[in-house]
Amino acid sequence: MIRTAQWEIAAASSFYVVKPLTVRQRLALSEDFATERAKAAAGDAALAGLRGAEAAEFVSDARRRALNVSALCLDCYSLHGQIRVLSAALGDVDTAMRFVQSVAPREATNVALEALGIDTDAIAAEEAKPASGN
Repeated sequence: MIRTAQWEIAAASSFYVVKPLTVRQRLALSEDFATERAKAAAGDAALAGLRGAEAAEFVSDARRRALNVSALCLDCYSLHGQIRVLSAALGDVDTAMRFVQSVAPREATNVALEALGIDTDAIAAEEAKPASGN
């Protein structure tokens, strides 16, 4: 189910109100993620001894890959990515940290994905299908 309205989650004797992110919020998160990846790529390029056009191409490619929606979704499988998304969905970093510490990692991932507008029920159904043999 794709979430279109806020919802509540009870965890560790607390209630959390999760708000689905707006398009503007998702774009801002993607931009922040891409900037972070570009900075990391610039450091990697320097360590690898890349200079000039090679370094610029390396950084540009990392930024372009990070701007894909799927990159932000995959980032939700990391603690840093969960905090990035849940901070926006729950209102602040401290609340996101408390939430992530009070639930199983898979639940934190799913809530972050749902806040981005991803249908986690469809993902679970797909994962439950038996693999077809070739």
